[in-house]
Amino acid sequence: MDMRIGGFFTSSESGHSFSVMNPAYNTVYESVPLSSHADVKHAVEVAQGAFTTWSTEEPIFRAKVLFRAAEKVRSESASLASLLTREQGKPLRESVNEIQGFARVLEYYASICSHIQGDYSYSKAYGHSFVVKRPVGVCAAIIPWNLPALIMSWKVGSALAAGCTVVLKPASTAPLTCLRLGEILDDSGLTPGALNIITGPGAVVGEVLATNPNIAAVSFTGEAETGKRLAQKVAPSLTRLTLELGGSDPMIVCADASIAKAVAGAVMGRFFNCGQTCVATKRLFVDASIYDRFIEELISAMQHIVPGDGMHPQTTMGPLNNLTQKEVVSEQVQDTIDAKQGSIQYQGTLSEHADPLGFFFPPTLLTDVSPEAPVMQQEVFGPVLPVVPFTSIDEAIDLANDTKYGLGASIWTTQLETVHTIAPSLRSGVVWVNQHLKVPPEIPFGGVKESGFGCENGFQALDHFLEEKSVLIKL
Repeated sequence: MDMRIGGFFTSSESGHSFSVMNPAYNTVYESVPLSSHADVKHAVEVAQGAFTTWSTEEPIFRAKVLFRAAEKVRSESASLASLLTREQGKPLRESVNEIQGFARVLEYYASICSHIQGDYSYSKAYGHSFVVKRPVGVCAAIIPWNLPALIMSWKVGSALAAGCTVVLKPASTAPLTCLRLGEILDDSGLTPGALNIITGPGAVVGEVLATNPNIAAVSFTGEAETGKRLAQKVAPSLTRLTLELGGSDPMIVCADASIAKAVAGAVMGRFFNCGQTCVATKRLFVDASIYDRFIEELISAMQHIVPGDGMHPQTTMGPLNNLTQKEVVSEQVQDTIDAKQGSIQYQGTLSEHADPLGFFFPPTLLTDVSPEAPVMQQEVFGPVLPVVPFTSIDEAIDLANDTKYGLGASIWTTQLETVHTIAPSLRSGVVWVNQHLKVPPEIPFGGVKESGFGCENGFQALDHFLEEKSVLIKL
């Protein structure tokens, strides 16, 4: 597969490539060029050259390009979704929704391009003063494999809307959809070189990209330890950095909650995308008075999950994206059981559409779970749900906050007073009530603690790609 970068095609200097696997079968689906350090340098140089033009385009021009790209993405949503499922693994309908989400994010940023404004004031002492906002320059965007299209839109959409140019590094196990989306953007009227895509492992090209002296800002989504290492790498140059890292989101189900709605929310929140979502429901806390009934209805709902090839119409949960992830999830569950810190209450079976060589892991429910268990203290990026009862709101809050992460959390209740009691006490960047996983492009999204800093989405995301200049005039 050729790799198109900002209006031109490139490949590794040495001609090397690497394989992209279909996780449903553990077979090679495609190969892409393995970028070298020289390729990274070249991509940044091309983005530098494009910045002079793209940054000075009228906001309405940038908006038209993004709107045009969104329209083309929607028109190709079926083929794009098929490509995404085959490289990432998720069920086809989830891929369709993600591709549509990509288009929606571009449309949102297109709609606010013309609203990037500074400020003005006047005083006798200082005269006229105004503040202008300008794009910072060439930006690096490094994204993971779990939601590659959607997360690409968060970073690329906001950066391009701000007038920046971008060098994007998608995950090595899911770069294909990003490459095609990059082509669509490029064909929609972008300044040649405004968006460049390099492919290869993060340790090989990601860090080289982030530490390039001509990169003005880095936006990274991925695992917490990688984010910490990246922060150390870019610290000497004081490069702007946004980190959206891991999460171990708590879901608190109060005694007055609708059990049916909460069960449906738990199934969606945990098993969507095979549990491979940073804001997935990863720890479930249920009021002791409804705990037994809740577990019974939860198991009943989990029995309807059909793990299999995401391209099969009956599949409701695909495989994990890669073998390493399957091994990590298996180890986290086994370590919890071996330590007698939890037990398997229910584990589903794979359907006939799940190839035994694929990276499948059955939906798993754990009970009798200790707060110190690996599945409680580590981020579990897979279809494993530990459930713990609580006897008071204060206990629920303490359990929810007992993690180094702070990305999202949800409260399930019918009482507004309960929301006002719990929500301010949760150490997380986002709190949902009677819902989970909803991340609209208009609303800023980010975490606290080891879930990172900075935000995606909303007008606030533009601040990462803009710098302010104050001008004072005395005539």
